[in-house]
Amino acid sequence: MIEALPIPYTVRRILVAPLNWGLGHATRCIPIIRHLLAQQKQIIIASDGAALALLQAEFPQLTYITLPAYNITYPHRSMVLNMLRLSPNIIVAIWREHRQLKHIIKTHHIDFIISDNRFGCYSSNVPSVCVTHQINLPVAVPFAGYMNRLLLKKFEAVWIPDVADSPNLSGKLSHPTTGLRHVHYIGTLSRMTEYERPKKYAGVVILSGPEPQRSNLETVLLQQLCELPYHQFLVVRGVTATPQRYQYAPNIIVENYLTADALNDALMSCDFVISRTGYTTVMDVVSLQKNALLIPTPQQPEQEYLATHLQQHPQLLIQKQTAINVTAAIAAWQHAR
Repeated sequence: MIEALPIPYTVRRILVAPLNWGLGHATRCIPIIRHLLAQQKQIIIASDGAALALLQAEFPQLTYITLPAYNITYPHRSMVLNMLRLSPNIIVAIWREHRQLKHIIKTHHIDFIISDNRFGCYSSNVPSVCVTHQINLPVAVPFAGYMNRLLLKKFEAVWIPDVADSPNLSGKLSHPTTGLRHVHYIGTLSRMTEYERPKKYAGVVILSGPEPQRSNLETVLLQQLCELPYHQFLVVRGVTATPQRYQYAPNIIVENYLTADALNDALMSCDFVISRTGYTTVMDVVSLQKNALLIPTPQQPEQEYLATHLQQHPQLLIQKQTAINVTAAIAAWQHAR
């Protein structure tokens, strides 16, 4: 549950800038934006691509600004190799968004900035905070960890979407925070609320993340779900280009994407969730007390670490992408009843 955000009462116009890397950064900003709107704050949103489109669908009344794209993809199996290959482009994008930010602050009279992992969205003139659960990177590349902390120190404060004590969801990724000043654990962030709904689906599949791994998982899961004709499934593809709903098979409905309220309704109408081990999705399913089959993105150290950290959690089952077995997961949940 989101706790009180440490924002001065006098702040009126806030820029919220989530990274466009999958949809997790944007979706976990939804409860922050809702919280601020309830306090009568004026919100301007800055991002790019699918993250920007998702928030536009969620909050059509707000002002939107397009920032330079980081263009993060996974042509190689190793995320470390991908990030090394993309580092020059990312550095340029960070520099460009930082330069653009100066114009945004002046034009829109911004007096507070909330960045979710957009490292160029900081200012020496306006208080700026970074929302992240990745303080300690789970990679065997010391330079990456050094650069991560160097970039975080550009911000006035770091907000961690987790609790400070154990048990917690992020584990060593966010504990401890040695070397960083002004760190605030703001509680887990979930756009979902728990309420009663009639059962409609056995499972809801939530797909997200960079290509081609998003599509790879979609292909594998659709094949397996077709082999379970007595179970009804909803597959949310996490593709925001065009809203589309269609019947993929007699037991499978596919949606390109859903707003937070529509997804909340679907999750309250199902028995279990299948998704990546993305931190935002983990926060959502745990907050709703849903069983979930989590499949870490191959060679993605953060998700692989979370899979290990959470494997003893009573609600969660972990499977590798090379060994996905939805039937076995369903049997395990039925046996545990």
